[in-house]
Amino acid sequence: MVSRYAEPELAVAFRHFYPGFNANDFWLPLLERATGWNAYSTSVTNASLVFTSVYETYLDVWKRRLLSKRSTPGLPRPPKHLPATVKSIWVSGENLRPPAEDYDLTISFDTDSYGGRNVYWPYIFENLDWGFNTRSSSKSHFTPRGVPRLLPIDVSRPRKSYVSDRPGFVCAFIGNPEPIRLRAIDALRSYGKVEVFGSAFGRPIPNKYDVAKNFRFVLAFENDVYPGYVTEKPLEAYACGAIPLWRGLDSQHLLNPKSMVNALDFPSLNLFAKHVATLAANRDELEFMTQQALFNETPSLHTLEQHLTSVIHSNERNA
Repeated sequence: MVSRYAEPELAVAFRHFYPGFNANDFWLPLLERATGWNAYSTSVTNASLVFTSVYETYLDVWKRRLLSKRSTPGLPRPPKHLPATVKSIWVSGENLRPPAEDYDLTISFDTDSYGGRNVYWPYIFENLDWGFNTRSSSKSHFTPRGVPRLLPIDVSRPRKSYVSDRPGFVCAFIGNPEPIRLRAIDALRSYGKVEVFGSAFGRPIPNKYDVAKNFRFVLAFENDVYPGYVTEKPLEAYACGAIPLWRGLDSQHLLNPKSMVNALDFPSLNLFAKHVATLAANRDELEFMTQQALFNETPSLHTLEQHLTSVIHSNERNA
């Protein structure tokens, strides 16, 4: 990927990433730290490493529905006719299984390594502050959703935070009006006021922290329940100082169950809501939960870096 006599550089292309994606926020600094090379964004035709994600533009959706008659999204394929020296990586924080072929490496929520070709990387990790902010033009200590970025060490040790005096009961930020979320909100409203924000309710919020800091709980249900599928949702609630009301399946035991309420621990949403109401009235229990670490162990980039460097240096080993 680089001549042994040239200055070490890594030309990287990013395809099908979400609007507002900035490679300088995470991926380029990560590649630089892992390889020691200067990594920069370029076009697919000039790249030695190509990342492909899963975002579909309106044009992609239109073509798919018109040409293939499919209503369900399809996974973008790698660019065609790449030289053998160009490595191709598939990455997604969405609840989608990685493709079975065509990529040198897949990075996903899937916990199966598929013979070493897939690395487990839940999207919650990408929302931490890994100290990569020197290159980014974004506000380094906040996510694009206006939530404080926490250091890996900050989510793995007890903290000083207090919620019992917050005036609000529960708030939710919803862009996807998934039915179980809506049923949970109805159940919680039997016990207190639930404020709902987000584009799905015509109440978009540019800065979640300014709202959530006034509530004891933040509803943080995942879009789907699947082993290992853990996104930014519980982290954002925690970063706002609230107790996450989560619904997910943490098969890798990343999260500390003492720091949150998982709706899957209850046989019904009504019993889940009743427990939250009981907890809200117990000042000592509230403060105990709020001061817990979110993670059971300090998150690390080590495994991801190992996989990336293995792919990037494979050409040198084969030379």
